[in-house]
Amino acid sequence: METGPVLAGVTTTAAIAIYAALIATVGFAWQVFTWWHVRRIRVEVAACFALVGYGPEPTEMVAITATNRSEHTVQIPSFGIDLQDNSGRSLHFASGRPGSGLPGSIAPHDSATGFVEIRDIVAKGIDLYSDIHCWVRLSTGESIKAKSRIMSRS
Repeated sequence: METGPVLAGVTTTAAIAIYAALIATVGFAWQVFTWWHVRRIRVEVAACFALVGYGPEPTEMVAITATNRSEHTVQIPSFGIDLQDNSGRSLHFASGRPGSGLPGSIAPHDSATGFVEIRDIVAKGIDLYSDIHCWVRLSTGESIKAKSRIMSRS
């Protein structure tokens, strides 16, 4: 016994059921996407030169800034700079200087900056005019690198 008129071999009841299943699937996919989007970690890293201090001789530093674009707080236990000797080694900084927000916690949609003195970097053999690859390490173990280089020869 049919429950409605037949349209191309499908009853009205079957068409409504197919439509409802499609809507339910789209709704479920949207829920999964929003759940994933809210819970994923999105951190951006940038580096630049900075002059820190007052008076006639401010200290030249590299400022490594991590911006939290996530919906939750992220923990950054260390940050650093890759050495340029192709060894895969890095300078790790697990404690910050006075006034530095890295390492530490970054609230949602906030940022923190870690400072490293240029003389400490140069003493390790890093050429300031070559690509300097800075990074932050998250508490999950993931390492996020800065996309930009700090300085170029003019």
